Amino acid sequence: MPRPVIEAHDLKKHFKLKTSIFQSILGRKAVTVHAVDGVALKIVPKEVLGLVGESGCGKTTTGKVLIRLLEPTEGKIIFNGTDITALTQKEIRRLRKEMQMIFQDPYESLNPRMSVYDIIAEPIRNLKIADPDKVLDLVSKSLEDLDLVPPEEFLLRFPHELSGGQRQRVAIARAFALDPKFVVADEPTSMLDASTRSEVLKLISSLIVKAECAFLYITHDLALARYICDRIAVMYLGKIMEIGPSEEIILKPAHPYSRALLAAVPVPDPTLKTEEITLKEVPSALHLPSGCRFHTRCPYASSQICMKTEPELTQIEKNHYVACHFPLK
Repeated sequence: MPRPVIEAHDLKKHFKLKTSIFQSILGRKAVTVHAVDGVALKIVPKEVLGLVGESGCGKTTTGKVLIRLLEPTEGKIIFNGTDITALTQKEIRRLRKEMQMIFQDPYESLNPRMSVYDIIAEPIRNLKIADPDKVLDLVSKSLEDLDLVPPEEFLLRFPHELSGGQRQRVAIARAFALDPKFVVADEPTSMLDASTRSEVLKLISSLIVKAECAFLYITHDLALARYICDRIAVMYLGKIMEIGPSEEIILKPAHPYSRALLAAVPVPDPTLKTEEITLKEVPSALHLPSGCRFHTRCPYASSQICMKTEPELTQIEKNHYVACHFPLK
């Protein structure tokens, strides 16, 4: 096994909510949102790890903490063998060219006052990736890699002159122009139509192999994760409930939550019976359930152990781990 590009050990990110003056007078303590609560993962070069789960489970926060856009509350982040958890912002800045993020909304992530050339050239110049006389060539090559050809037609355009698919390709080109070793993609194709999505995913896959980078693909679409990811990690209320090879997670899910997510994927057969999550609200990240945090919605929960003891990630097959007292077969 090659050495992991990125590792997380018991990674946590908690947000403390401020109390009002009235609440302070009443003696109420500040409450904490457990956005990421003990995540452990590893990604090796050329590997795509899919992070899936419902909205609000902590997927995006995990990605931002891994590249230090958000500061971790606890835990360790190891990048290329170096613990970067305690590095200063000045030291992290030196690593920025090696850790990049592709944001979900290209309408928000691109500066509307900058041309396509300036959008891609800015990080190249600031991080001194290339000599000044070679910046244009590097920007043009980045556009060509994303099928924005001929690049001369796009260099002087502004974001409002591009389609949604073209905007997202520019955002992807900006990230890969720096030749990063670790990339976080936060649902980069969710705002694209089906045909454009397929083309962009193929381009991303080729760029991952070319750059030999580790790739974290954040999505709520399990069908899409199966297509692009080598492994899938299923996240719920800040914790990873199951992680393993994509085909095993899709064909043999061991956690009830994984099965419920798969049951939510539309199928062409209306008579097919699927498993559903118990119809209850998702618990608040402010007040997590005791024991297994999924037990309030789990159809297999035992009141004795599931409510009292939090399960640990346990290996059930080669490279397949699940955090459940009663893994399904």
